Amino acid sequence: MCIIIATQPGFKVSRQTLKNAVSNNPDGNGIIVIDRGGHVHAAKGLTAKQAIKAMTTAATDSLRVMHARIATSGGGGDRMTHPFSSPSGRYLLMHNGVLHGKYEGKARRSDTALLADALDGLMTRSDYRSRLEDIAVYNSSRLFIVDTQTATPYYFGAWHWDEGALVSNTYGARAPQLARQVSANYWDSLYRYDAAIDAWTTMDPAAGTRTATLTHTSGRKELIAF
Repeated sequence: MCIIIATQPGFKVSRQTLKNAVSNNPDGNGIIVIDRGGHVHAAKGLTAKQAIKAMTTAATDSLRVMHARIATSGGGGDRMTHPFSSPSGRYLLMHNGVLHGKYEGKARRSDTALLADALDGLMTRSDYRSRLEDIAVYNSSRLFIVDTQTATPYYFGAWHWDEGALVSNTYGARAPQLARQVSANYWDSLYRYDAAIDAWTTMDPAAGTRTATLTHTSGRKELIAF
């Protein structure tokens, strides 16, 4: 399911936590660092060793963010690691979760890449905060976005505070065996195939309802709740 660890200025995350994160999510890594001077530094396609080194050697008064990936849509390889850039290059995006509907991933294009393509337009809307929060909450996802011109970080979705960092889930950096068990239980409860309607369904834990997106023969998509 991937994980994002956003170590806040003045804090350190243990090396073991970072090792657990890259071990549980072995398909590539990327980092974003916002230093005290307001400069944004980013790299993707990092090995586990490179990502851990970058997170532990960056100045502690900087915001240090690491994404460790499990490949889903879009396949593997360095080009599918995070962060993704918007077409203008102004915005950087890291994502934890699976997006459906308009931004659903394709065989050669991940859901995160598709959302990144839309960021320039989304971020200029007067209601961009509510729009992106809706995307995150509806898809049980977490989004981390940086405006590289202003060095402003944005968090959307349900983040957790742990060890001086905001983390996108509570199991991705646990010891590997425990993380696999927790992750399997989480996905089994959140996503479930319903043979009666021939569709994958998503649970909204807050509302206690399950939803599915049905694609009609005409191509029209319909969101149903039950």
